[in-house]
Amino acid sequence: MARKSSSRNLIQSKNRHRNTTHEKSSRKHVARARRHVKNRPYMLTNKSTPVILEAIHIFIKYISDNINLLNNYILLMKKVTSLNYERTCLIKFVKKLRFYNETLRNSHLFNMESEEDREEKEDELNFKFENVDIINRVILLNSIFIKNLETLDLLNFQLTRSLQNEIWMKTLNEKLLIPEKNVAMIEDVYNHYIKFIQWLSETIGMHDSTGQLEVITQTIRYAQEDPSQPFPNSIHDEVETENIFLQTVIPSKNEEEYIQTLKEWLNILTAKNQQFQANFEDITSIWNGLLKTYPVKR
Repeated sequence: MARKSSSRNLIQSKNRHRNTTHEKSSRKHVARARRHVKNRPYMLTNKSTPVILEAIHIFIKYISDNINLLNNYILLMKKVTSLNYERTCLIKFVKKLRFYNETLRNSHLFNMESEEDREEKEDELNFKFENVDIINRVILLNSIFIKNLETLDLLNFQLTRSLQNEIWMKTLNEKLLIPEKNVAMIEDVYNHYIKFIQWLSETIGMHDSTGQLEVITQTIRYAQEDPSQPFPNSIHDEVETENIFLQTVIPSKNEEEYIQTLKEWLNILTAKNQQFQANFEDITSIWNGLLKTYPVKR
């Protein structure tokens, strides 16, 4: 009997410890959430979810277009034995971009919770988490976008600079090169996505290192060191500059303005996606023509 009583006391003690630990964890979670709310200029609710989902789809389309472009170029380079190394490099980028796209497609960041699940969570922690949860998901999504764009930054440099030089030196065939107008288009579309992500970060008060883009940071640093470059001292300053990275980003003041501005950005990015696809129809047709006339000059 003494042993049973001792075991019962031990189990009860463990249960009390487990409950105490859970309560402490819950209180810490609530404290973090409240600090998060306090540090944000405004909260996002489920009203923002549809337009955020649209942003994900448009971003996926942009990555898919880059993958299609690379696949066509890889198919062409396969016919030139001297470009095996360059082709292998592009294949590595394709695999990376495909992985990113699948991650976005399969993510459940903005799957709507049932009312019952949300009420259970709120009752358990005695705190309204819906708004905090939405903005946390946006922050996580923004980090995924940044990872994609940083990879595209490396790809664009490889594709439009060093790779073009290598192809020319090894083949002396200008038909294997990407025309300058297409290179300019690649950079223009990429720059608009960079600016969009900058707005997406700053408009929700995401000013820590996880929300920073290297190309923006470096451009601003160089502009600050160059007195001839116009540079805004605050978000309220307007400067005349053709450098898109130095143009002022004005954060939204509330959720309604956030949704409206996000829709405007998505219209711009949709047009840029269409431009990206249309501009490469001509060059792809040239590459397809080359595939029929091989061997090419090496």
